[in-house]
Amino acid sequence: MQQLERNLAIAKSFEPMTDIEQLEFFKEIVHLANPEVLRWKASQWTSGEWYVR
Repeated sequence: MQQLERNLAIAKSFEPMTDIEQLEFFKEIVHLANPEVLRWKASQWTSGEWYVR
């Protein structure tokens, strides 16, 4: 029950990221979205210029 109450408290206090926060987050993780990391998607990518560093 304590875990459920903690989870509910977290859910109730949730605030979505602002556009600026989302942009900063994406800038930090975009390097992970590449064929070497996402091998299961690699066949769908035809060039290495699909994102901007």
